[in-house]
This record gives sequence, C-alpha cells and structure tokens, in this order.
Amino acid sequence: MIETVQAVETSVETMKTPQTITTTMILADLDNGIDRPGIKAKYDLEAWELTEMFKHPVLKGKKASRKRKMSFTFVDDSNTTPNITPVSQTDLEEVIDEVEIEKYNDEQTMAMEQEIEDRMRAESEEYSTGFDTQS
Repeated sequence: MIETVQAVETSVETMKTPQTITTTMILADLDNGIDRPGIKAKYDLEAWELTEMFKHPVLKGKKASRKRKMSFTFVDDSNTTPNITPVSQTDLEEVIDEVEIEKYNDEQTMAMEQEIEDRMRAESEEYSTGFDTQS
C-alpha cells in the first residue's frame, strides 16, 4: 500500500513592515520557497520597494527555490550498498611522495639527456673540424 502525502500550500504570514529588512532575511525567505509576491505580502511592502530591494547586488537575479514535494514517501529498500573504501591521510601522502619522486626522476633524466646531447654535439664539432681539443 502506498501512503500519499497531501500537497501543502505554503502560506505567508503578513506582518507590519519592520524597520530593518536584511539581505539575509530575504535570502532565507527565497530559500524557503517564498517568491517575490510572497515577500511583498509578508513584509507589507509596496511594489516599488520590492523592486528597489531586489536591485541590491546580493539579491539581484535571485529567485525562490522550488521545493517540490512528492505525493508519496519514497523509500530505498534495496540491500545493496556501494563499496566505497575511504582514503586515509597516509594513502594520500604516499601518492604525493610517489608523484614527487617521479618528478625528480624526470628532472634527472632530462638533465642526463641534455648532457648526452651536449657531449654528442661537442664530439661532432671536433670531428667536423678535424682536430681533438682534449689533447
């Protein structure tokens, strides 16, 4: 048997316009699904006041979040659990050490290759000039 949950209308309590309305208050209302007309009604604001408020950089372009409720309770009754193995700090440190060693080895290999190229270039120059500079 599926039990259904009846959709609940979000009503907005109107209040006398407070002396101070903060951006945090408005953002909280938007997160709770209260749209601009709802905010206007909640704080008993005039349309131009609401417009001016939403020109603020923090509120500009913000919209109420849509909180859609399913008409039933959905439950995962499967017994499968994903095999997630946690990564420990020591595992991460080992990987970092391996990467640093590879980087060092790459630098050493590049230096050796450069030295070999330099020696080969020097030998080819000696050969092409016809005399040995080491004697």
